[in-house]
Order: sequence, then structure tokens, then C-alpha cells
Amino acid sequence: MATIDPFYISEEDPDYQIEEEEEDDDDFDEEDYELDINPSELVSHAPENLVFEALMEEENADEEDVVEVCGPGGGTIRGSSGGVEMADGFDPASSSSAVCPVCYEPWTSEGPHRVCCILCGHVYGRSCLEKWVERCGSYKAKCPQCSRQFRKKDIINLFAPVIGVQHQNLYKELCALREKNELLISEKAQLMEELKNEKKKACLQHSKSGSAQRRLFDYFSHQCDLPAQFFSEHNILPHNPGGSDNFQFSFVLKNEWIVDGAHVLGIDAASEIVFVSGKTTSFGGEHLLSKISVLAPSEIDKIQLPPNTGAVRDLCILPSSLALIASLGKKLSLFSTRSNQVVLKYDLPVPVWSCSYDANDPNYVYAGLQNGMVFVFDLRQTERCAASLEGLSRHPIHTIHSIVHNDNTRKVITASAPGPCIWNVGGIGERPSLIPGMENQGICISLACSSSTDELVASYRPKVEVSNDTASSSQTSSSPSQPISGCGKVGTHVLIKRLNGTQYFRHRDGFGYVSELRMQKSAIISTECSNPLFAYADESTRGVCLSELPSFQVVNRLMPHPTHILDLRYAKASGPGFLGTISEDKLQLFTCSNV
Repeated sequence: MATIDPFYISEEDPDYQIEEEEEDDDDFDEEDYELDINPSELVSHAPENLVFEALMEEENADEEDVVEVCGPGGGTIRGSSGGVEMADGFDPASSSSAVCPVCYEPWTSEGPHRVCCILCGHVYGRSCLEKWVERCGSYKAKCPQCSRQFRKKDIINLFAPVIGVQHQNLYKELCALREKNELLISEKAQLMEELKNEKKKACLQHSKSGSAQRRLFDYFSHQCDLPAQFFSEHNILPHNPGGSDNFQFSFVLKNEWIVDGAHVLGIDAASEIVFVSGKTTSFGGEHLLSKISVLAPSEIDKIQLPPNTGAVRDLCILPSSLALIASLGKKLSLFSTRSNQVVLKYDLPVPVWSCSYDANDPNYVYAGLQNGMVFVFDLRQTERCAASLEGLSRHPIHTIHSIVHNDNTRKVITASAPGPCIWNVGGIGERPSLIPGMENQGICISLACSSSTDELVASYRPKVEVSNDTASSSQTSSSPSQPISGCGKVGTHVLIKRLNGTQYFRHRDGFGYVSELRMQKSAIISTECSNPLFAYADESTRGVCLSELPSFQVVNRLMPHPTHILDLRYAKASGPGFLGTISEDKLQLFTCSNV
């Protein structure tokens, strides 16, 4: 059987030189180790006079061992200790600088098949050379292209900025996906620009029609199928859409922004920063916060929240540039408004609906849960909660506030569907108690507290009646549960006052149009020269209604939104106060000050 020496070269070739197999390792010239190689220009070329001849007889087969090496790409390398044959139709002269001339696969900048060279300067994938040396049965082998002898330790790694893809089909697919991605990005940018322009047109149209919407509300207040005596019987005071001439408090639109998918609002009045929760528009997008500076309204920072945070349900601004984030991902997070990072995170058994900090000791924070429980945390203890308290019901606690007081007790007031409750969080085994006179009022959807917590306003919507008798009677009855087409339902606002700094009691009722579905926020705005104001989202106008307390007389109505208001917040530091409102696609910020 004949063997093939693929690198046989005639002795007549002047470049041919016989190297003894017994040549000592020390006989190599040190200059062979000095390489001047530019990795970006390395190209493997095979000698033109490379001749493959089958000259050896079967009886000489024992003198040389014929071996085969399988390259990483599946190609076969066949040869003897005198040379190497690249099988499977590979042509070394056609290889590029990023492709190993042995296996015809791209080399990489690291890993087993990283780019390397030998003393003659030819470049290969390292794994191909190592396999070739091992199959030769010694520590020496010859270069597959020029037959120059090298040792295993002569293989030199090259730190070249070339990263090869391990499969040409994958590389082609990657290029196609990149082109497709660039096309999609361009299409998305175009669609977002068109959507932005449409939203601007819609906002302008609704702004111009604001007066018309207010006139429509007046019409419903006086001309709808609710009889006029209903308002007097239920202590609804005369409507004054134009405001009171004696009222010395102004609201000025500071700025408004177009937002996407907004849900929850937070205002840091001291730093004049507004936070809006949202979600990325990409498929499976994560939840994020938009950080807007009042001083630089065009600069909006998009802050991505940690994975599995879930939708933000409540935001509470703490002192010292911190914020609490209550989310439906069963997380209560402490967020730094300076570094834009979550610095502390508590895992809870159920989703968190509301959060607040203790007005007397900011080290304590509170979380209202979906199952009606309240969890107390001490920020100085990061491992677990300080206390967990059972509620009166299993309804979610959608609002929680700390009560300002002069004694050493820690109390909070919460709101869930049954109504507002007082909790003594410092007591052991004490259950919360419903504020007297607030039983069977309907479904509590909002609770507003003044800065001193001496005044509260709980908002209710009527319960949905399911019986046929009730449904039929409600069509002719003049009860507050009767819906007004396009205007939500007539709900109840109950003013609650604190007596002698201890006990809360029901003081007076007012009425307005509230949402049939959403748990809306409301606020009490304290003024220096007049009575406090109650601000709430009016479903009839999709704007903010401002009523004077304790009379609930309407003194002003702010610019309406294109869609229903989802959140309303008021905050005040040393300067003027800020009143913010958001709908799904619009954010409005008003400054509030005495005239």
C-alpha cells in the first residue's frame, strides 16, 4: 500500500534544505523567535510549487506514519511527519486573514481556536496546530504550508482584534438579523414620531375644548335626570365653576409633558423633580421611572428598575433624597434620587399597594399589602420587617399615611374598600379600628390627608347592586349610585376632623363625580390666607376639581386631560407648592401659591 507525502519537494529546488530529525533544540537560531507580524495583514498563502505525489511503496509504509486530523469545521488533515495535506477541497491560497488555513473556519481572539502563529510566521487556529503536533507523535512537526520545523512550545498566541464566527451560516444569519433590526428601529422611530404628533394634536384639541367640557358639566349638574331636590337633600352646595371672588390662591400651569403608559406620579418639591412610572414599549419590556427636572423640563432620564420589580403601585418621597417604591412584584424598594439606583429592597409575600414613612421618625417605613396587612420596616435593619399587622379585612390597602402627633406612639391611617382605619403600629396585638361613623358608606376609593393630618377626606363610590329588584328600582331612584352617562358616578366625599389631637370624627359630606373603576388619588392643599382646598379628579371633565373645605364649594377647575386622570399628587417645600396630575399620555404640573 502506497503512502502519500503531500509536502514532498525535489532536492533540485534551491530553497530545499534537509533538517535532521535528531537536530538538537538548541540549534535553532534565536533570530527565529523575533517576529514582526501585523495581525490585521496576516494572510495564509501556500507555496506555488507544492506538489502532491504518491511515490512511496507499500514496504516503506512502516518508515513513516500517516495520520489524519479532524479540524473543528469537520475538514480532514492528512499527512505524515514530513507534511500535511488539507483535504476536502481546501485551497490555502484562497483563505482570508480571519480564517484558519487548516480547518477553513474563522479563528477567535480567545478560547481553544484562538489565533496564533509559529516561527515561520504562518497563522493558524491554535487547536489545529496542537492536534497536528500530537498526531505526529513527538514534540516537533512541520508547518502545513512551508514545511518549516517547529515545536509545540513555539506556538505563539496573537492578541489580534479579530473575532471569528464559528459557523459561516450563523455569521450570515447574524448579518441578516442586524439588517432587520436596523430596519425595525427606523420604522419604530418613524411610528413614534407620528404618534407623538397625533398626541400633540389631541392635547391641543382638548385644551381648546376645555371650556366646552366645563359647560357640559354644568349642564349635567343641572339638566341631567337626577332631580334638583336630590342635591339639596344630600347637602350638595351650589356649583361655582368660575371660582370664588374672595379666594386668594392661584394655580398656574408650570409645564406639561407627553408621556407613554404613565400610571403613578411622585413629586420631590425640595429638589423640584417629578417621577413618573411607566413601562418600556418593547415586547416584554421592563418597568421604569421617568425622572423630570422642573428646572430643565426637556431633560428626561429613563431609569430602568431591577428585574421582577413589577408595576409600580405607589411612590412616596422621603427626606434625604430617597423614595419608597411599592410594586406589584411583591417588592418594597428604597430608591436613591441622586444615584438613580435601588439601594435597599424588601421581598414581601404578596403585592404591595401603598407605602409611606413615619412623620415622627423617618427610619420607620410602612407598606400596605394586597391582603389587607400592614408591614413595618426599620431601615436600620435590612434583613426583615420590624412588625406585620393583620387588618380588618382582606381588601387591598390602597392608601397609607403616618399620623403626626406629640406623644411617643406610632400610628398610621389607612384606606381600603371598607373605609379609613386607625392603626397603632407600636402596640402589640392591637387590631385597627374603623373611624366612627364611616360604616356602610360604599367603597372607599381615596383618602387625602392634610400636612398636619388634622383633616382627612375619604372618597366613596356607591356599591354595585346585583339583585334584580335593586337594579329595577335604581332606574327610577334618585340615589347617588345612579350613573350619569359619560360622567362616572355620583360619589361621596366625607370630611373627617381630629378633635383635641386624638380622636377623629365625621364632620361634613360633599359630592362629586368619581370613577366607576379606578382607585383615584386626591389631596388636601393647605393655604396660609384661606381655608384648605380639596383636590380630586373629576370624571365629568377629566380635569381637577378644587373645593374649599369644610364647605366643599367648588372654587376652581383646572385644564382637563385628553383621557381620565390616573394619579394626582401635591407636594410643598419652602417655596410654592406643586400639584401634579397624569393621564395615560399626559403629565401636567401646576404651581400653587397665594395671590
